[in-house]
Amino acid sequence: MNPSNPAKFPIILVGNKSDLPNRAVSEEEARQWATANGGYPYIETCALNGTNVAKAFEQMAEKHAGNASSGQQLAMPTSMMGTDGAM
Repeated sequence: MNPSNPAKFPIILVGNKSDLPNRAVSEEEARQWATANGGYPYIETCALNGTNVAKAFEQMAEKHAGNASSGQQLAMPTSMMGTDGAM
């Protein structure tokens, strides 16, 4: 997806596998990166036990709702082939 106004595109940075002790990127490093590269919100999750997974989706929905007045259209792809690298 190529948003027409990237500055208003609702992005959050999600770190998964927060339950693992040996991390490639620390929480602090991720937060610093998110701040330095656009001031994005950052949340850590663990899909294995569900920690903060719902909260991550809620934050994304709240960010989108905050941008709804901008006229920015978001949509799910109609197939996995249109997701630029997913799968």
